[in-house]
Amino acid sequence: MNEPEERRQHPRRVCSPENGATLRINKVDYQVVDISEGGLRFVNNGKMKLTGWVSGRLTVGNRRPIDIDGIIVRNRENEIGIHLVTSLERGV
Repeated sequence: MNEPEERRQHPRRVCSPENGATLRINKVDYQVVDISEGGLRFVNNGKMKLTGWVSGRLTVGNRRPIDIDGIIVRNRENEIGIHLVTSLERGV
């Protein structure tokens, strides 16, 4: 059986709850599942219906928060994927 082709352009970093990666959109905090230079994925838990363009603030651990803008490209099984307008720096 063939593996599906990997379409990601940037390697992703899996985030654990211990590292404290969160995304704040409209005063609601979401747990980030993984991050890459071009996007991120987070858990929605049905807190809010999110579609289209979003702006928020990404915080990873004790680093300074980063303002992000992007478009929702995936919304499946309580996980939402965002393609970022501006790439994140490596190591975020």
